[in-house]
Amino acid sequence: MIFNFVDLLHYYPVEEQRTLLEKAASSLCPGGRLVIRETTATPQGSVLFTRLLEMVSLLVRWNHGPGLFYRECGDLVADLSSLGLECHVEPASSSTHAGNMLVWARKRDHAD
Repeated sequence: MIFNFVDLLHYYPVEEQRTLLEKAASSLCPGGRLVIRETTATPQGSVLFTRLLEMVSLLVRWNHGPGLFYRECGDLVADLSSLGLECHVEPASSSTHAGNMLVWARKRDHAD
């Protein structure tokens, strides 16, 4: 089983993000994965363009959520690890959408 969180978490406050991740992690069977693509909290390079697009998409209601709540990659990984998930992080940026990260989080098998 795989759950995808693609450009979703940053629209919700951190506590709501944690609740979503906890529900998804508890639903995983051993060996199941969460795949998360998010924008990092630390502005770098053209991340500001990505954030501007996100703000505009909320204003015109293209995207929905109570606001924008970016997190540091390490904080997200720490939350996932505390839920018993093994994490692997890789960049998922392009010239248009800089600052994106891809987090693969796997629920350990019983044999792990």
